[in-house]
Amino acid sequence: MKKLAIGFCALALTAGFLSISKNTLLGAKKKQLINRTLNGVPYDKATQMIGDFQSNDTYTLDIGAKSVSAWFSKTDVQTMRKVLDSEAPAIDGVRLYFGAVSKNGTQFKIKILLIPTKLKNLAPIPPDPKSIHGDYGLGSPLLTTELGSTLDHKASEVFQAGGLLYGDGPPPMGTGCTNTSLHRITNHDTYTWVQKRDDKKDLRVPAIRSCDQSGYNTESEWFDICFISSLFDAVLDDNNNLDGLRIYLGEGFKLKYNKDRDVFIFVPTHTNGINHDDDFSCIKLLPSSLCVFPNDNPLHKTKEYEIRDFNHRYFAPNHTYMEGGYDKGELCPNTCN
Repeated sequence: MKKLAIGFCALALTAGFLSISKNTLLGAKKKQLINRTLNGVPYDKATQMIGDFQSNDTYTLDIGAKSVSAWFSKTDVQTMRKVLDSEAPAIDGVRLYFGAVSKNGTQFKIKILLIPTKLKNLAPIPPDPKSIHGDYGLGSPLLTTELGSTLDHKASEVFQAGGLLYGDGPPPMGTGCTNTSLHRITNHDTYTWVQKRDDKKDLRVPAIRSCDQSGYNTESEWFDICFISSLFDAVLDDNNNLDGLRIYLGEGFKLKYNKDRDVFIFVPTHTNGINHDDDFSCIKLLPSSLCVFPNDNPLHKTKEYEIRDFNHRYFAPNHTYMEGGYDKGELCPNTCN
């Protein structure tokens, strides 16, 4: 009788466990993560916005204002950095896209989208102008909402919030930086390129700034994982006293053709207690944990060797500082996904 009671007890426990397991699985299914971009936009929504922007090349006809920017807090940058780390070593870079939130005739309201990429299965290697970096969505539990803030076509509000490149004159920039980083833009160009897409009227007589309202001429821009993650690390380094990262739409970098191209310009920010001012001080970049140099000799994988290789790839010899804005990625159309 005692054994029978124990048997019933075991059956009850098993049934209870199965019931709990079933409910747990159902709960997990209900809470299933949706794929998102690196800045937290649902991936399906993002691809729809990208498709709307690129549809029939109507973006080349947009003659509206193009003061497009986005700001990410230090917390946002930390979240994105953790996501990149959790996806290593699959991610080989991040592509920045224009996405159409809405369209009125040929005039677009734009959102900047950050989408990670991974190396495609190359069989054979795709011919130019196709890219070897394929986009994909992230199912990370760290991404549950959209990150960053966008003030589309509102240069005056961005300026008041600290976007100094929308001012009537160039802001003071870092001096004494001797680097010639591959991604660095010179002080003059940083300001000039953003001003070309500034929608504010120039009330000075004679007008100094010439706003280009011609159509968009770029769909996206790709940056490798080593540069992006190292820039994120610099923003997160407390010694740099930064509080975030601003991304501007600019126009100026030429690629293959003698034509100014739309580009995404990264500018770190610091707080003055109220706003998030653009920061143009010299920032030292070090190779992040995501930097991979496949040609390294395994016998030489020391920190000193890694930094030396990093500097060789991203800077002129012996210079590891950057200031002004950061750009010069892989532009599409020309080299696209």
